[in-house]
Amino acid sequence: MGKVALIGGGGVRSPLLMYGLNEARKAIGVDELVIYDADFDRATLMAKLGEIVVARAGGDLRIGIARDIASAADGTSFVLNSIRVGGIAARARDERIAIERGYPGQETTGPGGLAMALRTIPVILQQAKIVEQYSPQAWFINFTSASHSPPTLGGYPLDIAWGNWGTSTGRDSDTGRRRSRDV
Repeated sequence: MGKVALIGGGGVRSPLLMYGLNEARKAIGVDELVIYDADFDRATLMAKLGEIVVARAGGDLRIGIARDIASAADGTSFVLNSIRVGGIAARARDERIAIERGYPGQETTGPGGLAMALRTIPVILQQAKIVEQYSPQAWFINFTSASHSPPTLGGYPLDIAWGNWGTSTGRDSDTGRRRSRDV
């Protein structure tokens, strides 16, 4: 059986993900989820909630908490990434500034989406490099607001899937380099 890591595991949707992984555990070959969040207390809370959800469902998915991305990613096959750099305060500021200037106030497109992208993409790339170091075989699946994610990262050597239901396209048949796409 395998391990899945969740970067940004302090988010409110984490227990739902834990429920889904538990339900599909045998079909997808997963027995452990390790979560990491910059806010360790939130990660701890979500892990406890997830354990309750899994127990009530009669499951046995193990849920762990990591204090750093390297520990979460070490030995994993899949890394799910769902982060909000700057937290809800940054989102609110981005949306307020856009609305004040007559643009739609949302975090995925327009000025708010651009601001989020400028904060988030460098962090995601830094996280992907850590994952590559500790689990070079892992798929890095980004669930962080797909609307602002780039369709390609210039041949970055990890399989990175972008989008809410993204999958990597693997290696380019002409160059042999890994590639990804926005789906």
